[in-house]
Amino acid sequence: MWARQSFPEEERELQRKAVQVFTAYIRLNSLRRPEALHAGIYHPCHYGETKRMLETALETEKLSCQVMEEMKDNRPYYSMVHYPAMASMNLLKMHLYAGKNHHYAAQGRKAANLYGELVQECIRLDRKYQEEWALFREGKWNGMQMAPHIGFTKWNEDDCRYPVVMKVEPVGHPVMSVSRGDREETATKKYGEPMVIAVPDFMDAGCEKMTLEIGNGGYGRFRYCITVNSVEGLAETEDGGEENAKLVINGESAAEAVNNEKRVTKAGGKSLRALPEWLEIFPMEGTVESLQEVSLICRREKLPLEKQTVSLSVTDGETKVTVEVSGQAVKGCDTALTLPPMTFFPRKGVVTIGAEHYCRKKDTEKGGFQVIEDYGKYGCGVKVFPGTAAFGEEEERPELVYRFLAEETGEYQVELYTAPANPLVNGESVNLTVSSGEKSVKAQLIPADFCSGDSGDDRWAEPALDKVRKTCVKLPFRKGVQELAIGAMEAGITLERIQIYQAGKAVEDAYLGPEESWHERQGNGSHLRFPGQGS
Repeated sequence: MWARQSFPEEERELQRKAVQVFTAYIRLNSLRRPEALHAGIYHPCHYGETKRMLETALETEKLSCQVMEEMKDNRPYYSMVHYPAMASMNLLKMHLYAGKNHHYAAQGRKAANLYGELVQECIRLDRKYQEEWALFREGKWNGMQMAPHIGFTKWNEDDCRYPVVMKVEPVGHPVMSVSRGDREETATKKYGEPMVIAVPDFMDAGCEKMTLEIGNGGYGRFRYCITVNSVEGLAETEDGGEENAKLVINGESAAEAVNNEKRVTKAGGKSLRALPEWLEIFPMEGTVESLQEVSLICRREKLPLEKQTVSLSVTDGETKVTVEVSGQAVKGCDTALTLPPMTFFPRKGVVTIGAEHYCRKKDTEKGGFQVIEDYGKYGCGVKVFPGTAAFGEEEERPELVYRFLAEETGEYQVELYTAPANPLVNGESVNLTVSSGEKSVKAQLIPADFCSGDSGDDRWAEPALDKVRKTCVKLPFRKGVQELAIGAMEAGITLERIQIYQAGKAVEDAYLGPEESWHERQGNGSHLRFPGQGS
């Protein structure tokens, strides 16, 4: 409706694209106010967070430019959508690039310098956008763009700042380092046995891709090559090959590559062993000036029932690093074993569930939970209605039930992510009940002495900036399929996400956190959602 009224002369498809740009940039801005961004907000590598955010920002910019080119009269679109979208995405990219700059600088990789240049380009563009707006419509709205909007360190612009840019001075010769794309640690040259990078990811439900990064910390470039040392769990055949294995390089089988006269049986004078059918790697070799990504692809339908580990060697002739890739079919995900619908599987030991993906719910005469689409930090929420409802300690309460697979028996940390709302009644606490099959506890989301709107009270200030409030409780669960029940004690609560993992486990930090865990949806398979996307 809004697009038809605002751009009545344009085709319906173009109106739809304009709405898509508008909702995309508003959605990204809603995750964190632009002026409150800095290089440390979105994690540069954990869960691929920065990469996903960059992809979304770049796609939004590209689509907006396309709409600008196709509109007959693009001035209304420019002022209402294109200008704020492009300016917002530029600010977001600047801080994301700064985070990557710091990340690669800490790793000693000269890729940091490339991201530093991108930060400087974003700063230049921000100033250009200000000049551009000053001239739009003969300066009709000149001045609106002059308010400080970058790097706030307080509630106002006092002491605001541009991101710090780090520079790596390369050493005098090429230096290879290898890392997981989602980790900070790197593997480098080492006397004795080479350093080892573990990749157990393909033993988790739904995981189909993982990325290695091969970086250069010195001047010049080097050639790297990946070879297979061994495949644990495959028996050798009489001709020296390995059963159920084939070589896959750059997406081609060994036979295809040989037919194309490509070198697939030798690497640096040594014979290549075959990869198992479930694993593909590309590119297996190449030249690195700054940074090279290597994709590890898992064909889950080919995974063995028993664990297999592929030992890879990554070398440039000077440095050698071992990468151990493990894979195994997950019962209930890759096999015919049937589990109850809406059973969520752990990934790296963590189960992440969108609040709207309960397996069942119970409403009462006094109230119940309702799903709110397009809401909050994670794109959806579940809220108690009516807004005046309250439920006593012994009274029957509305309840949501979630189902997940616990890998071990023991105590688990349950994290509840709720909207950063204030209490409906000042001076009263806000609570939920959280229950396993063996124990029930009261989770206090907001204490009675909570100071709404007080920037000196971190209990209010941090959730207001982070766009979500996190509350933690501990509960015992047994190994196997378990259920978690969450009950309302009063209205004013909007649940957005739940995260479950064994108590004492170190969980990777990130602003958005992991994507939603793989789960079975009434036989329809996986459901993975990036924060901000609908269900």
